[in-house]
This record gives sequence, C-alpha cells and structure tokens, in this order.
Amino acid sequence: LQGTLAISAPMSFGILHLGPILARFAEAHPRLDLRIDFDDRARDLAREGFDIAIRIGDMRDAHLMQRKLCEGRMIACASPLYLKRHGTPAVPADLAAHQVIGYSHLPDARLWQFHGTGRSEAPQVTARLTLNNGEAMRDMALAGLGLAALPDFIVAPALREGRLLQVLAAHETRILPIHAVWPPISPIPVKLRALIEHLAAALAGGRPWNQPDKA
Repeated sequence: LQGTLAISAPMSFGILHLGPILARFAEAHPRLDLRIDFDDRARDLAREGFDIAIRIGDMRDAHLMQRKLCEGRMIACASPLYLKRHGTPAVPADLAAHQVIGYSHLPDARLWQFHGTGRSEAPQVTARLTLNNGEAMRDMALAGLGLAALPDFIVAPALREGRLLQVLAAHETRILPIHAVWPPISPIPVKLRALIEHLAAALAGGRPWNQPDKA
C-alpha cells in the first residue's frame, strides 16, 4: 500500500488504545503515510480532508459509511477517599447532593444517564469542575475531587487496581458503540479497506481494555 491516509479519533481513546493499533498498521505498510489527529471534537471529514474517523457513542451522521468495531460503557465512579468523606450514592437521585466532574463536550443530562425499570433517568447534578478531556476528568476523580462518569476504556485500569470504585452499579449506564466512519465512496480505496479490516480485527471480541493483558 502507498499514498496517505488521514485519520481522526477521540483524544483519550486514541492515546490509550488506538495508537498501538495504528503503529502496527504503519509498520506493516512502510510505503503508506498516516496523518493522525486526536481530538474529542467530531471533525467534518469531507471538509477537513479526513479519510476515516473513529466515533464513540450514538451515530448522528447518517450520510457517512460506518462499521461497528466494538463497544464500551459509561462507568460512574469515585476514589475511595471521596466516598469515605462524602458517602456513596445509593440511587441516581442521590447525585444531587454530591460533587460531580463535568465534561464540556456533553450535557450533564447525557453524561449522567441511567436506565432501569423500563425508564431512563438523568438526575440533577452540579459540576464544580468541568473539563474537555476524559483522562483529565479521571485524574480529578483519582484526586478525590468528585464523582465522574467515564468510559470504561479510560477507567478500567484504575478500577482493577482499586484506585477508583464503581458506584450505582445496579443502575445501567449508557452503552458506547465504537464505529469507524468514512465518507461515501465507491469503490473503497484498497488502503482504506485495509485499515478498516485492521481496526476491526484489533478490536474484535468486545472490550479489550477489560482484559488485563491488553490494558
């Protein structure tokens, strides 16, 4: 393969999980140039010249071609220190009395969303700290500064190690489908098809970040 592929992906997912996958692809195709952009904003592929993007969450761009790679899930969590100081919420409505950490790219009603008994619930929350990056949010939670709702692909290691504890585990949180998307083009260039197949193979089998040997 040769030429150039421009790739857009979310910052934390890209750094934590996509980087090694793309490195293996680059090593396998030394004549292919990769332009990789990690940014939590949803980029306009056609306007900004991207061949492919990784999108996490509900798909809203119906005009784009897509392939589901795997899925994650939101996890509500806090540090043991925070829970010792402020108590553990028993039901989503208890979050109103807690400090939470906000995400500037998503409204609180979407970030703090729970499902159960046939209905959805978005409790009222007040964020003292609001950040635009999931890893930074995780670090604030690790410091005991509040409850965080974060994707499992960011917090899985901290949960395994006990540095963060899941809360409200009996209440189902949002599933996060992870897709590769690209502008409609026919036929698909060989280099683009090869990358899509490489991503699908690397992320097959569910949530690789929940397996310690792949963390």
